[in-house]
Amino acid sequence: MRIKIRNKLTGFLFGKYNLESIAAKKLVQKESYVSGVEIINYNEQMILSSIILMAIGILAGIFYPILLVLVPLSFFLIFLSLDLELVMLTDERIIIEKKGLVEKLLGVNNEISLSLDQIAVITYGRSPFNKPVMITSIVSLLTLTTYSSMRDSSKYFDLFILIPLFIITLYLAWWGLRLGKRSVELSIIGVLKNVGIGRNKGVPLWFLSDLQTRVFERIHHLFHEERINGVKADILEYPLQYSSIAKHMINELH
Repeated sequence: MRIKIRNKLTGFLFGKYNLESIAAKKLVQKESYVSGVEIINYNEQMILSSIILMAIGILAGIFYPILLVLVPLSFFLIFLSLDLELVMLTDERIIIEKKGLVEKLLGVNNEISLSLDQIAVITYGRSPFNKPVMITSIVSLLTLTTYSSMRDSSKYFDLFILIPLFIITLYLAWWGLRLGKRSVELSIIGVLKNVGIGRNKGVPLWFLSDLQTRVFERIHHLFHEERINGVKADILEYPLQYSSIAKHMINELH
């Protein structure tokens, strides 16, 4: 249900799209698509301000109808607070495309394309907490705990309501922690500023695993092949599972 609502929201704001189809248009010769992830970023403070502005517009509009203009303005601010981050991983590159309402209206692409060979360091940590969900769960837990301590112990029928509410609240707290996601920073050779992926909401662990596998399997190994007229160095590329064979070949060289 959550995925369906999420897809309808992104389809309404940014138009219907397919991540694999978008990635297929960006591929170069002999490049293949590996995996991708969609991240919906939102500005919590702007959304809260828009809701307050909408409430003020509705209440004040009863007495001063001209103030009803605040209602469509608040909707516009909500749209501005949302943007979509498309992350596409191929066997050669990682492509990060950001889509917001402004980019959609102006038809401007906001895209970063990085060669996997340029990535020097991958740093990742916990993703930021979902603040609205965390605040809701904490307030709910305090309310339920206070009520449970004050309730009449002789009445058991309300336990059928309290126990499911506790379970739902604990699930919200776990979801707000975003334990299944990570915020990723990529250090790029020759670039002073890191490139971030999922700084606001994080990326799933499976995508982080795909990224690490692709980056480290493209490590270049240098070995020398002896020739009559000297030593010739050839750079050969191979997956990490063959590293033991490469070490044996290097040890056999003079």
